[in-house]
Amino acid sequence: MTTQLYTARHVASAAVHYTATIGLLATTALVAPVWAIAASAALVGGISYVSIKAQKKIFEENLERHPDVSAVSPNLGKIAQELYAKSGLSAEQFPIYDFRIDEKKIADQPEGVQKKLRETFNGMAEMHNAAALNFGKPIIMISKPLLALLDDGEEKAVLAHEFAHAAAKHQHLSLPQKLTGAAIGMANGLTRFAAFLSAGWVGVPVAIATGIAARIVTAKATGKWNLLVTNDKELSISERLQKKKVAGIVKVGGTVGLVAAAAAFNPLYPAFYAVTKAVSTAVKLVTAAFSRSNEYQADRGAVVLGANPLALVTALRKMKTVQEVSLQEAMGTELPKAGWLRTMWKNANATHPTIPRRVARLAGLARKQGYTDAQIDAAVNAPIQIGPQHRMAPALIEKMLAR
Repeated sequence: MTTQLYTARHVASAAVHYTATIGLLATTALVAPVWAIAASAALVGGISYVSIKAQKKIFEENLERHPDVSAVSPNLGKIAQELYAKSGLSAEQFPIYDFRIDEKKIADQPEGVQKKLRETFNGMAEMHNAAALNFGKPIIMISKPLLALLDDGEEKAVLAHEFAHAAAKHQHLSLPQKLTGAAIGMANGLTRFAAFLSAGWVGVPVAIATGIAARIVTAKATGKWNLLVTNDKELSISERLQKKKVAGIVKVGGTVGLVAAAAAFNPLYPAFYAVTKAVSTAVKLVTAAFSRSNEYQADRGAVVLGANPLALVTALRKMKTVQEVSLQEAMGTELPKAGWLRTMWKNANATHPTIPRRVARLAGLARKQGYTDAQIDAAVNAPIQIGPQHRMAPALIEKMLAR
């Protein structure tokens, strides 16, 4: 089954992204000292090993498993069995989890641990989401709100997408690139910090003070000082979004001030900052692009596993509509439209392609399978109606914005 989920395009994508990562690693080797590279490799490797092992245990031993039959999904067991048979995955090894903590499983753990687990996972369980999280072995998950939102065909399509991730072994394909990318980012960060410290006992505090002053000046210049110093709890959702945007501008102003001041004591610091920051940013973009490539592949894989591509289209559109409608209602106004540059940058850093791009590719797959233009047009363009029972609570939206 694994070979059926890959095409020449996907193999080429993996090769391109790994080649780019190796190139960034080579660039890092030219800029970063040996100690920074060695420390980054050791830290990323050690932390990742411990983290993956611990998180995999948390997910498998503490989360609820979905029953085969429930009020929100009466046919989940039947759908899952079809996907197990077509994907070659084992039901025992790859059960379908909810994002919610199983209270029976954590009953014997300390109260503090129970509270932390609930805070971490139960919020995610209220979102309309599905995942095949990569903790050594994929953990297939889908939330109850999403199951309640989708019909059987859409449910099968969403789960088929996650099964495709697992069957294609994306965790094995992407993990080495992610770890290498993380080590590259850390090595460049350590190099940048060491270059900053070379400004000396006088230069470092002067640069920090200048950076703080630049932040204040920038904040004053935006005319949003009162907004920035107001506690989030006292702001509306719309004001919080605006505050985040202004905070980003203030951060840039502070960085410019800090770098300029440090340059007075170490003229090479701006060059070190620019190069290391560029490499760190580039590796993030490569990692995100590789993730998006895997998402496209999982969409195609869902179809290989027997899902209707148009059902996946409508499922994606429903998930997008729920978020937009819920956010708009919580804000009490139209959603603010981001500029083209901000949108482009956000999309470049995203781990998932935009819904319109995924829909366009799925429409192409549907056309190849013989679906008519009328059927495709209905799935892609027909209005999506979301009942009030599927809205996200304002408190949940506030948690999302706080992350």
